[in-house]
Amino acid sequence: MKTPIKILLIIALVAALFVGGIALAIFSLTRRIDRSELWLYDLDTGQTVRLTGSGSNVTPAFSPDGKFLVYAHRIPASRGKAASSTIEMLTLEKGAENTIIDNGGYNYSPTWSPDMRSIYYASDHGGQRDIWELELETAVSKKITDDKASEREPRLSRDGKWILFTQRAETGGIDEIHIIPSGGGDKIRLTETKNILQMPKSPAWLPDSKGIAFFRLVEIAIMDLEGNIKGVISLAGLNNLDELRFNPTRPEIIFKGRPARELSFQFYLYSFTFENNELRPVRKSGFVETGYTFSPDGRQIVFSK
Repeated sequence: MKTPIKILLIIALVAALFVGGIALAIFSLTRRIDRSELWLYDLDTGQTVRLTGSGSNVTPAFSPDGKFLVYAHRIPASRGKAASSTIEMLTLEKGAENTIIDNGGYNYSPTWSPDMRSIYYASDHGGQRDIWELELETAVSKKITDDKASEREPRLSRDGKWILFTQRAETGGIDEIHIIPSGGGDKIRLTETKNILQMPKSPAWLPDSKGIAFFRLVEIAIMDLEGNIKGVISLAGLNNLDELRFNPTRPEIIFKGRPARELSFQFYLYSFTFENNELRPVRKSGFVETGYTFSPDGRQIVFSK
């Protein structure tokens, strides 16, 4: 009877270590998610510099002149208050931060107007998730969308005329891509997805503002503003594609993905150049690194980690 008891003890010990290891990993991951900072990465030198020093800061966006960043700062739930997030502005030269939106709601994904007079952002302030505009001079916010649909990830075109965003369909749970005039008006739906495997993801403006691009399974689809597919870039061999961004000064896109052959939490930042159709890995990172955004000169990216 001694041998079975020893075996049971060993099994119990291994199980305890396994469960404990999972618990520790989850605890460590939670701490990382709760405390994410903004970092600046130089694409030419590979040098990384931390920009913020406390809290959970996500969804950064450069100002058109490259002197400021806006981003969401998460505030955890406490004493009966629900979790929320403010919109902060960071002056890069001085390292000074100040809050520009604090309404008790969940505010995120800010983006600048080309003239730097307004910040557009998504918010559930008021009980539904809409797109808002903050006029910086007056500090007045107004709704761009106002309906029960859930709009997310607003992206302003470089010419300032349109807002690109993702909206969850009322039935089927499929995200669809829309645009709306930056001053408000009627939405225009660009995608009509029949298969959830082909659901569009991470839409981005083309540099000339005449079309968009987005992920669709293992490819990048290029679409005009009438909803017509104009081209496709195959990314076969990769999965978990996200964070599609166009370089504002080079014929290049950057995105996050993982080789299908790798079974890990490790991701790569990839670059695809249109001049020679070259795909190459730029940076290796964990899956908690997110929110990549180009600087106006196309030489740096800011991200949250």
